[in-house]
Parts: sequence; structure tokens; C-alpha cells
Amino acid sequence: METNKKNLTTSGMNLYFLLVILLSISIMSTCVYLISHFYSMHFPDSLSEGSGLCDISSYFNCDAATFSSISHIAGIPLGAFGLFIGLIFFWGSIFPSINQERTNKTLSLVNMIGCLGLFFYSIIVLKSLCPFCTLYYFLSILIWLLFHFKSPLSYSLSPKVVIIQFLVLVGIGYGFATSYKEKGHLQTQVAQKIIQEFIKLPSVGDPEYSSGHFLNKPFSTFNESPIRISVFSDFQCPYCERIANQLEKVIKRFPNKLSVQYFYYPLDMSCNSHVTRDMHKFACKSASLSACGGKEKFKEIHDELFANQEKISLEFLTDLAKKLQLNLASCEENQEIKDEIQANIKQGESYGIKSTPTLIINGKKIEGAIPTIHLMALLDYLGSQK
Repeated sequence: METNKKNLTTSGMNLYFLLVILLSISIMSTCVYLISHFYSMHFPDSLSEGSGLCDISSYFNCDAATFSSISHIAGIPLGAFGLFIGLIFFWGSIFPSINQERTNKTLSLVNMIGCLGLFFYSIIVLKSLCPFCTLYYFLSILIWLLFHFKSPLSYSLSPKVVIIQFLVLVGIGYGFATSYKEKGHLQTQVAQKIIQEFIKLPSVGDPEYSSGHFLNKPFSTFNESPIRISVFSDFQCPYCERIANQLEKVIKRFPNKLSVQYFYYPLDMSCNSHVTRDMHKFACKSASLSACGGKEKFKEIHDELFANQEKISLEFLTDLAKKLQLNLASCEENQEIKDEIQANIKQGESYGIKSTPTLIINGKKIEGAIPTIHLMALLDYLGSQK
């Protein structure tokens, strides 16, 4: 018969009991951040909130996970499930019982296995790791180790405890699913606020010169267009890939009013001296290959690079260059291309650009990506102006 004399949570105050409390609080805190980040990225209520601030590198970033197909289930962020896990562990420690400890020990194992699944999904499918998700995985493994080695109880479930936990999960899930729907419905109203914020932004002016690399050009010169977007971008930046997809949509909506030109701003020390740490190892090589194709092939190479962003490597770029009948090394050594990229970077520096993507829309600067519905509303407004 199992007793509570040496159990993890029912034996009174000790080091391992305190560790369970600490890890539970850490798990909940991590998930609160993840949930907050999820909502701020999917439903920002201001232009500044749409910036991608969790982009440490092309591999360690929150963006791929935040916008992946599994970032939420029926509107419930994955972080909400982690919050539930942390809450259950915390509650089971504050109000301990053998049935709760036995059930929570089993839950810690299930949670740990789920974390391993998400970890491998991230590195294999998403080709990136979310730093805060990884922290959650680490904390989950630690708390499982505590239960596994310090709780003598067997892995099993108490029906009564499971029913209570399930009802708590349903309540949490319903709350987050409802919030997701409500925030979605409010986006049209938020878009009007975004327009007012944009109007109040200081004018920084359109770029001094045209990059020559157009994604859409309905007029003979860039400045003739009623709607003008200059995008400073990096082919390895996850948020830049997102804005590239958005631009495809808005170009289809405003094909005869919108001009979009691309400026190279690789976050790569090998060609950008303003970058203090290498975030994207192949960004300069990608820019060189893109420029090497000339103005005629630019959009084709642009689309190819962003469509295969997770595959970008020396081998991928070399193969793509051969497919385009180009030589990657020659493209990198071409002085005209080097000068062109440096001119783009210098133009970006004149705007004080620190991160990508940065958009200059009709002479006003927006850092980071914003939801498509907000961008559409903003361009609708600009297109209606005379």
C-alpha cells in the first residue's frame, strides 16, 4: 500500500517540494509570456506592437512557431495548455493528496512526451526553435524528473482527479477560444485605429533613389503611384517571409495603384557592417544571388528564396544559381552587385533601420509586420486619397 511518508508533495515542506512549486510558477510564467506574444502578433492593436522582437536569429525565433499551423487549436493557443499544466502542478502542491500526486506524475510524463514531439516538429518541420517554447520544454523535463525520481507512487490516473482537471481544462479552453473569436471580430475596428496612428506618424520621405527591384510597378516611375511601399528586407528573416506573402495579396487588390520596391538589408555581418551579430548566415549570399539575376529575374528569385526560406544554405543557393545559369561565387565577387547592396544598406541606415522587415509606406516608416487586414485597410485609405 502506498503511503505519503516520502511522497513528493504530501511529505511537507522540503527542498523537492519547493522545487515543484518553483517549476510550476516558472512554467505558468513562461506560458503567460507565450500567450501574450501569440495575441500581440496575431491581433496587435497598434503599429508598434506588430514588430518582431523575438527574432534572435534565423533559427532561434518565436515567429515560425507563432504563425505555424499548430500555434493554436480551435483558437486556443498552445501556451494555454501549458498554463493549464503549470496550474495543475501548482494546485497539486498547495493542496496535496496521494491521488493528485499520482495523477500529476502521469501528467508530467504525458506533458514531457508532448514537449519532445513539439521539439522535433520544430527542428524538422519548422526548421527553427522558439526560445520560450524551448524554455517550457526544459522546465517540463525537470518537473517530470522530479516526479519520476522523487515520487514513489506509480504512474496511474485517479478518475475523480482527472474529471476535475478535465473540467478545468474545458473552462480554460473555452475562455481562450472565446477571446480568440472576439479579438478577430474587433480587427476591423482596430484597423481604423491603425490608420489614425499612421496619419500621425512623422514623414521620413520616400527613398532618395529607386532600388530598381520591383514586385509591382504600374507606373513608369515609383513616385507616380498613389500607394508606394519600399520594403527593407532580409531573405532569411521569418517576418520578411510573412510580409512577402502579404504583399502578394495586396498587389492583387491594388494592381494599378500600388508600387512595391525591394531594398536589400541583410542582417549578416559579411556584407552589412552595421550588424553587430550574425543573425542570418546566408542573407548576404542570398542578396548577391538575387541581385545577380538582374531586374528581369528579381521577382522570380525573390519568390523562390522566400518560398524555400527554411532550406536556405550554401548548397541550396549554389543549386539555385546553377538552375538560373548563374555562378554564386561570381555573383558575390561582382563589384557592381557589392556596390548595389551597399547602396541599399546605406539607404536603410538613413532611416535608422535596426530590424527587418521595415516598410516605408508613402514616406512613413513602419517596423515589423502587421496583420493583413490592417495593411489592407491602410492601403484602402491611402488609395482613396487624392
